[in-house]
Amino acid sequence: MNFTTNFKSISLAGVVFAGTVSAIAVLTVLPASAASFNFFQGGYSEGATITGMFTGEDLNNDGLINSFSGEVTDYMMSFSGNSLVPAFSHGLPDFFGLVYVLGSDIGNFFDFDGIASNDVATFYGASGGTNLYPGSLISGGNVGTFAGALDTTNEFVTVNTVPEPSTVLGLGLLGLGALVKRQLKPKQDSDKA
Repeated sequence: MNFTTNFKSISLAGVVFAGTVSAIAVLTVLPASAASFNFFQGGYSEGATITGMFTGEDLNNDGLINSFSGEVTDYMMSFSGNSLVPAFSHGLPDFFGLVYVLGSDIGNFFDFDGIASNDVATFYGASGGTNLYPGSLISGGNVGTFAGALDTTNEFVTVNTVPEPSTVLGLGLLGLGALVKRQLKPKQDSDKA
């Protein structure tokens, strides 16, 4: 090995060490936070769909994220629209309520979960047959306007957890470590001349 190769190796090792120490410091100082979830519901007329997200934390460790227990901190949803109900979106100010059984879908017959929001003109509700929201008497979901437009689906709301930043950071550090290991590995045909 020559001076340049040794300097590169030491520099890369220093960068990985500094990054690892920084990541550990950040992860140990920051408190555990709420998780973010994406949701999707299809089956509406003309291929229309619901997409959205919510952020929540199971504060009382009952296996649920329940807005009625103060466990939801953010909410957004959008309906793509069709000839029955025009496209619309709701945010946290329009949020009515959510009960989510961790690790499941919203709106199956076996859970008492549901999600609902409305503004002055439009509404969205999905449930497992409970009456969480006016008109939510069937399993599945409905969207509409208070002027009388309505569309329904029998499909569940699928929910996926958004990866935490620490998971992404850990994967990034793992990749950086592999790169450094590759850089530090002596080349067989170079530096022998």
